[in-house]
Amino acid sequence: MSNKVCYSLQAARGVAASMVVACHLVPIQEKYVAWHVIPSALWFGQAGVDVFFVVSGFVMAMTTDSVNRGIGASVEFIWRRLIRILPPYWFYSLLLMPVFLVAPQLINSAQGNHIDLFRSFLLLPSETLPLLTVGWTLVFEMWFYLVFAVLLALPRGMMQIFLAIWAAVLASTALAGTAASSPTMNLIESPFALEFIAGCAGYFLCTRSSKLIAQVLILTGVVGFVVSLGTWPLLIDSVTLLRALSLGISISLVLAGAVALERETTFLKYGVLRWAGDISYSVYLCHILVLSLVGRVWAAIGGGIVIPWVICLFWTVAVGSVIGVGAASFYGLERPSIAFLKRRRAANMPLQATA
Repeated sequence: MSNKVCYSLQAARGVAASMVVACHLVPIQEKYVAWHVIPSALWFGQAGVDVFFVVSGFVMAMTTDSVNRGIGASVEFIWRRLIRILPPYWFYSLLLMPVFLVAPQLINSAQGNHIDLFRSFLLLPSETLPLLTVGWTLVFEMWFYLVFAVLLALPRGMMQIFLAIWAAVLASTALAGTAASSPTMNLIESPFALEFIAGCAGYFLCTRSSKLIAQVLILTGVVGFVVSLGTWPLLIDSVTLLRALSLGISISLVLAGAVALERETTFLKYGVLRWAGDISYSVYLCHILVLSLVGRVWAAIGGGIVIPWVICLFWTVAVGSVIGVGAASFYGLERPSIAFLKRRRAANMPLQATA
């Protein structure tokens, strides 16, 4: 399969980011808004994290399927992932530093306002959440990247075997129910990695799927996703083997079917969802900060208002602000930083070759 941009994957990113934003509207409403219009069912938007992890595995398997294996491929892979993830993450983390230094009670209040800044900025496993709270998922991403980089150094035929063994070990560890001895072991043993593996498997499946099979995969995945959340409504409140398998496999089937169908049907462009996918990472990083700021402003000037249309106007401004800041961040920070770092690396390559 070509490594060109898949509209289906961009759309999936857009859906995932929208789900996570929707999820966080609920606590913002409870904290700052007197009249509640946001349904508590939006809490199920937490499953957007599961979508992100599955998409991550799918994309990594797809974009590296045809590359040469070896140490060089591993180094190049890590470099590309780091320049994609770290600059925007560091930018928003640095924005929070003055707040943390001046008013630490506003950061991580649920964990006693404790932050390990070193681990936070390097996205290393820690006892507490990072300075930028949503960075906890990026800690998992960095772990996935490291494992995948090792895979790229191995012969091509080893990848699927290694992924199968990794999945079996993770499932066995989860079933054994032993408590992790440290944040690092908690990361290594987390069932969330099964969603990443499910994404990789979804890519291999989609390369062998016809148009009919693709439609069946999408239907099966959607039904599985809905039934899982309907049967176990508390599923997304913890990281369990059941969550990873039921949601991970369901999402993977939908992605496999959508990408395979896109290959067969040229008119699938997904419109605004594709654009939402473009800005999804920036939206993900900034949305809690923006929602909290808008919420605090609202609480200061009109927190006691219970007029329905005014409340709806508040939510329009709040969500619109998230989209606006996310788009500005993508076009003004995320995309330029990636382009700049790629140019610098390309400029240095000839020098390195002649050294």
